[in-house]
Amino acid sequence: MEAIAAGAPLGRPHVAAALVASGVTDNAFTPDWIADGGRADVPKHVLATTEAIALVRAAGGTAVLAHPRSVKRRAEVTDAQLARLAEAGLAGVEAEHPEQPAEVRQRLRSVAAELGLAVTGSSDFHGDRKPVRLGEFTTDPEVLAALRDQAGR
Repeated sequence: MEAIAAGAPLGRPHVAAALVASGVTDNAFTPDWIADGGRADVPKHVLATTEAIALVRAAGGTAVLAHPRSVKRRAEVTDAQLARLAEAGLAGVEAEHPEQPAEVRQRLRSVAAELGLAVTGSSDFHGDRKPVRLGEFTTDPEVLAALRDQAGR
């Protein structure tokens, strides 16, 4: 699987590719294999977001919410939910992300400004299995410095 991942962190897409490459199945993202609830699906332990924010802050870190409105994710974070997370200590929101259309990125920048949240970006590069280019979306160096300064407060 490491060869399939090409240096990227191993995940479900790599397991699926290995199953397909070995001839086990034509599509691993089915209930027979690794689809949600499938026989080989391993459920994740999911922490409440507010709990995760508290843990990050207690460890001296700064919490930033990644791809809150990705078109490929199952749950989108609403403006009201972002406000509650900001109240819980969220420091930033990833507005610049390849899976968020331009109008969504603009809305997230606006909401972040209203809530006093930093705006971050990431190409979310996990190897050559996705069409995104490394560094396609980034975080402004001044924003990164401000987030670092906030850490541990």
